[in-house]
Amino acid sequence: MRPDNLNRIRAAQVRSLYRGAPAATSIALAFAVTFMVTVRFADGVVVPGSLVWLGVLAADVGVRLWLSVRFARAADPDDSWQVWAAWFVAGSLFEGCTWGAGAILFAGSGLLSDRLVFLYDLMLCGMAVGGLPTYGIYPPALYAFILPPWILYAGWSALQPSEFQRALLVFFASGSIAVALLTRRSFSDLIQESLRLRFENLDLIDDLRIQKERADQASTAKSRFLAAASHDLRQPMHALGLFVAALDQRVTDPELRRLIEQARGSVEAMDRLFAALLDISRLDANVIEVKPRAFAIQPVLERLCRDHAGEAAAKGVRLVLHPCSLTVMTDPLLLERILGNLIANAVRYTEAGRVVVGCRRGPGRLRIAVLDTGPGIPPAEQERVFEEFHQLGNPARDRAAGLGLGLAIVRRLSVLLALPVTLRSVPGRGTAMTVEVKLATLPAWVAPSVPGPAVAPVGAPTGAPVLVIDDEAAIREGMQAVLSGWGHEVVVAASGTEAGLRVTEDGRRPGLILCDFRLPRNEDGITVIRELQRRWAAPVPAILITGDTAPDRLAEARASGLLLLHKPLALGKLRAAMNALMATGS
Repeated sequence: MRPDNLNRIRAAQVRSLYRGAPAATSIALAFAVTFMVTVRFADGVVVPGSLVWLGVLAADVGVRLWLSVRFARAADPDDSWQVWAAWFVAGSLFEGCTWGAGAILFAGSGLLSDRLVFLYDLMLCGMAVGGLPTYGIYPPALYAFILPPWILYAGWSALQPSEFQRALLVFFASGSIAVALLTRRSFSDLIQESLRLRFENLDLIDDLRIQKERADQASTAKSRFLAAASHDLRQPMHALGLFVAALDQRVTDPELRRLIEQARGSVEAMDRLFAALLDISRLDANVIEVKPRAFAIQPVLERLCRDHAGEAAAKGVRLVLHPCSLTVMTDPLLLERILGNLIANAVRYTEAGRVVVGCRRGPGRLRIAVLDTGPGIPPAEQERVFEEFHQLGNPARDRAAGLGLGLAIVRRLSVLLALPVTLRSVPGRGTAMTVEVKLATLPAWVAPSVPGPAVAPVGAPTGAPVLVIDDEAAIREGMQAVLSGWGHEVVVAASGTEAGLRVTEDGRRPGLILCDFRLPRNEDGITVIRELQRRWAAPVPAILITGDTAPDRLAEARASGLLLLHKPLALGKLRAAMNALMATGS
């Protein structure tokens, strides 16, 4: 047992003493008053000195009650439990001596009948046993309470000639002391063991809390590092993508275009990595909105199998889909992300045989399974494969074998959607991944056919300049080159202050604002956009662009209500977003 736990056990024992003292002492005083009344009415006498004895006992009870109140109001009595224990033991000793003096007083008066002396001895015996729940939790207090009455009584009785008195004393004293002390041992041991287990459990809880706090701190530090590194890497990657796009618009030489395509492939590979990191950060930030609805599962499975059919065929792997006509209820886009990752993993790691996608109906649920004949996953690794960047059989981190983030995203999405994902695998024989989805009771949702607004061709200029705000000079140059190649007039600025000056000099309202989220001198893109929009009576369409993956920053950006795009930008997505905003002016 830890030394501090022993100290805590003793402090808890003293607390229990003071909690039980008011009731125990009050009951003892009530016994004394009852006995006095019985003596008065049974034998019709008043023993000389009995009222003084009763007064002393009442005073002792009063002091004990006062000590209990003081203990309850003490700032931290556990730190000085030894002092409080000493006071309690002293009070118990005084009370025990008072009861012993009462025995001598009543038995030695010669005024009481043998039956009343017998009654007093019986009352002493009852208090010795009855005091066990209160005093037995702390043995020194119990000894101080039950031994003095019998020691004093025995010493007096030994000097008396009455055989009856001595026999009565031996009978009650030996019986009550034996019962109290023998019971005390088991009772006290039980209480101490209970307290020991309680404090050990509390220590375990504290240790677990500390370990959890350390794990949370490590996770926060990891997320903070990942966010910072991601932002700093996204900036040059974003600029590189812009310069590659600008070159692609201007270069016609076949050899140079081949090099540009290789550069574009590298940029796209980095973009996939950053997109996966962004997905994890968005899930950790709880900024993904779940939009459940009823929909048919078959078109989703057909689309996913069609997307991966080419890769499977190139490896000689059969990708088999068993049709399913059922309708499920969940967010279709997020479920598609889960199933897409599972099918991609199965195709990627299966070198021969087949990958089977199918469904099985259960009570109110549909189990969607992806089975493969790949190498399987050892039991010790089956939980770890859901961790970020954990891959089997890829110590060289070959990018062609994936990034090690797919199943981490699956785990987070399954928790978000409350869709249980189970893994069963036999090394050398294959793996089965299953997702359980709630069956829908409503008909499948069909998007209404609504004619869209008439819009200009993608990326077509509107006559108003596009204002680009970014603190990276390379990104400003790249954006100017790309947007100019699309036919837009471009105004660039490195900060919100510079953007305000450029707008004032130009005098025209921009047709669109493209603003970085993180700007110098503690500026942020949301504030800059809002300030610029206040300059004109009508709101100016704006796109917020960020390389941040920190959960709190993503949550802040989402709460702004602005359209958010992530670096490195997919230029097709940028053109579509610009076209939609500039065409509608919203």
